[in-house]
Amino acid sequence: MGKTYGIDFDNTICVDEWPYIGPEIDGAISTLKGIRERGDRLILITQRTTEYPIYCPELREYLKETGRAGKPGTVDLLTPVIEFCKERGLEFDAIGENPWWELETQDPGRKIYADYYIDDHNLGIKTRPVKNRFGEVCMVVDWDWIATLL
Repeated sequence: MGKTYGIDFDNTICVDEWPYIGPEIDGAISTLKGIRERGDRLILITQRTTEYPIYCPELREYLKETGRAGKPGTVDLLTPVIEFCKERGLEFDAIGENPWWELETQDPGRKIYADYYIDDHNLGIKTRPVKNRFGEVCMVVDWDWIATLL
């Protein structure tokens, strides 16, 4: 098996319209599919979970609109992400964990090990500005730049 990539979601695969899913960032899905097709692994690393605590009005509104409840007092923000990617032909080898690392090292540590991380918050990663539907400027991963590194 090749390398392992840890991939963020908001502002990395899609424009951040949290808790909703924004539009796909140009080149994200196709580049990630290409990485996977050459034999590398993709791990989705995101704060979104199936049991995200409802702590603000935006989450209560999202729950009313979508009906995506988790356990009591939570909302499911992860399943829509997985479905969004699957609909576009992108599947992850793992979500929120690296089972191969844990098996190899017997280390179930909290850090998710990957050879590379692609996240809009990575130091030195090239981003570009995009406006989301709320009119906010989001700095999203520049997938054309990422493709030059692969």
